[in-house]
Amino acid sequence: MTRRLVALFVAVASLCAAPATRAAGSDDGRRLVREAGQLAATGKCEAAVTAYSQAYELLNDPAILFNRAECLRKLDRGDEALADYKKFLADFPKAPNRAAVQWRIEELSADKAPVTTPVARRPPPQDAAARALEQRAYPHKRPSAEPWSAWTWVGITTTVLAAGAAGFYLARRDRTQIPESTLGSFSF
Repeated sequence: MTRRLVALFVAVASLCAAPATRAAGSDDGRRLVREAGQLAATGKCEAAVTAYSQAYELLNDPAILFNRAECLRKLDRGDEALADYKKFLADFPKAPNRAAVQWRIEELSADKAPVTTPVARRPPPQDAAARALEQRAYPHKRPSAEPWSAWTWVGITTTVLAAGAAGFYLARRDRTQIPESTLGSFSF
């Protein structure tokens, strides 16, 4: 009877500990992803690749492969970057930045192949999904301000309203002057 109770206790304890272990691993993985992103943002791609690799072992998230591939590409380690890009697309076939990743794969594959004539490269596609994913991957990069942003329109509207109010005030102001006389002046 005691053996059964001990076995039951051990089984329940292990089942309860498994989610805690997974949660601790995912917390460590997320921390490593944040650190790797900061390292990549400051140009320390070699350290970022190490952190991304450790985070991928813990989380197994394909987005980490994309970020690691970007760092590897910047370090001129094209073969490793190419493998990560391909694995990213295999693990995440409906990636929003699929066109940009395929362009990177073509670019890296063209760099590997012997070229006898110059190859004209097309620019990477700039669809909204690719920009959104790149913003998530590199949060330190701010998108360039558009010339007609919302704050520009707020400023223009405020200026027009202020000018209209000033014009209305000046137009409505009574400009009649009562002539002064020796008999006295009364203002009503």
